[in-house]
Amino acid sequence: MRAHAAACDGQVVKQIGDEFMLVFPLPGSAIAFGVAIHAAAADEHQFPALRSGAHVGPVLFRAGDYLGATVNLTARVTAVAERDQFLVTGRLRQAAGIAHADVVNLGDRALKGVSDPVDLFEVGLRDRQTKAADPVCGMQLDERSAEMRLAWGGEELLFCSRDCLERFVSGERAEVPR
Repeated sequence: MRAHAAACDGQVVKQIGDEFMLVFPLPGSAIAFGVAIHAAAADEHQFPALRSGAHVGPVLFRAGDYLGATVNLTARVTAVAERDQFLVTGRLRQAAGIAHADVVNLGDRALKGVSDPVDLFEVGLRDRQTKAADPVCGMQLDERSAEMRLAWGGEELLFCSRDCLERFVSGERAEVPR
């Protein structure tokens, strides 16, 4: 994460669990980072699915942290992203000058705590391969990285470990994150 951020002139502000907050000096740098980090994650054999979002606007800097409406809106955009999805606001798309062919307009979306709908775009992640998700822990798996397999209900399920397979069979199923 940090190496990709630095390569795009970005900075990791903080990490809370598996979430990162980053800042970039230019809108295009934020887009380049999002595309690069999703590509890097896709190349990993076992890696959690990324959901990311980006926005541009004024922020307040206080005590080593960034605050304000721009930060809050970015968090809301990220929250509606699905597995393997990189969402940006229309404002960021325009500021970065992203070509129309590189994005899919998802239209105006109502976001929690935001009074007006926000125009969202999915940044096209070329050659994105959908991976299976472990039905217990949600880890993304491909054919090469699945340690365990189970024929269940007419389909083959992939598991990252024997522990997840045993938990599934015993009925300990968690809802796979979207």
